[in-house]
Amino acid sequence: MQAVKSGGYLAVSDLVLKKVPAPKEIMEIFFEEPGQPLTLEDARRWYTVRGVRILREVACSQDAWIEYYDLTR
Repeated sequence: MQAVKSGGYLAVSDLVLKKVPAPKEIMEIFFEEPGQPLTLEDARRWYTVRGVRILREVACSQDAWIEYYDLTR
């Protein structure tokens, strides 16, 4: 956030859980670190307590995340 100019915008792409605990298959595909990832509420809280104002949220389908993740490998 320090790199964003005053009045600027920050776009974030975060993968969050819809339900806890995440199914093993999802954890194996998307998450490399042990432990449960953040839920949407946890992620919102993480940003807002740091002074980020959320303007818009867009949810991607599971297929879109798999395609994106495969491209990053």
